[in-house]
Amino acid sequence: AKGTPVDIGDMSRDWKGTEADRRDDGFTMDCLAGDTSRSARRIQVAIDGLSVVMKKGGAADVCVNTHLGGLTVDQLHWMFTAETDLAYNPSNDDGDAVKEWSDLSADCGAATIVLAYPDADSGTYEYFYETVLDEAEEGFRAGTQSADDNVLVNALTGDETAIGYFGYAYYQENMATLAAAAVENSDGNMVAPTSTTVGDGTYNPLSRPLFMNLLVDGATLENTIPFMLYGLDTDAGHEAVGEVGYVSLNDYQQHQMVFGRLAYLQGLTTEGNSAIFEDMCGAAGSISIAGSSTVLPLAEAWAEDYQAACDGITITVESGGSGGGAG
Repeated sequence: AKGTPVDIGDMSRDWKGTEADRRDDGFTMDCLAGDTSRSARRIQVAIDGLSVVMKKGGAADVCVNTHLGGLTVDQLHWMFTAETDLAYNPSNDDGDAVKEWSDLSADCGAATIVLAYPDADSGTYEYFYETVLDEAEEGFRAGTQSADDNVLVNALTGDETAIGYFGYAYYQENMATLAAAAVENSDGNMVAPTSTTVGDGTYNPLSRPLFMNLLVDGATLENTIPFMLYGLDTDAGHEAVGEVGYVSLNDYQQHQMVFGRLAYLQGLTTEGNSAIFEDMCGAAGSISIAGSSTVLPLAEAWAEDYQAACDGITITVESGGSGGGAG
């Protein structure tokens, strides 16, 4: 639950000012929620492409990917926002104040645009709110909201006029029934989310980093640092990132995380920095992980593999939203 201390907090967004004070290094956080004596160090673990999705072959998919050729950020903003006074208006808007697919193109049906999206405690919600809605005071239009991405999948596949968004992993897992919209990037090109476009940054502005935040505590770090090294610095860890639908860090990013942030934390343990690569498996004990539903598949995959490789390690992984990861 939010506010319950964990050893690793998963987040698909940055920390809010109400959740932590950020130190000068930019990635060490002094908690303002839950146990305020605790600090965390943010580690990037993968790259995600927030995917705008619809029922495959349904009316929304045909409208977006066949007739429109993709969506601009302005069109996404118009569809999802509760604002009534916008600088952008669709070219075929009939002026009836009801947002319909036909407002975007005369080739699309006149059905109302139905929304399905994460709830407000989700980092995915926050990222879309900041990047697409530009933090509009009026917020989102009404729609199906849930912290459980499977609920959103069911809402989308059950209504061909619906559109929604969530992390690339859930889109990849449901490609048989869902289609993703191409989104106009900063170069004016319509780009669909793939492992290549997410990794090379051309799927912007909806590519985003994913994080695990480690409790800054010497005893806890004796378990969590080896776990993180397994995920970030082994072939098996990299393979798991791709298998769950995300993109691994490039070499430069990986070296930053391993030789910068994790090496520093290793210096806080009884063994010190010299022991950082000595033993892939940490001391026998337990690790608790909670937070973002987007990071959940990766945390579960790493935990399963790590427990199989290392005796005496028990890892619990829970979801609940990025707000829980900041707890």
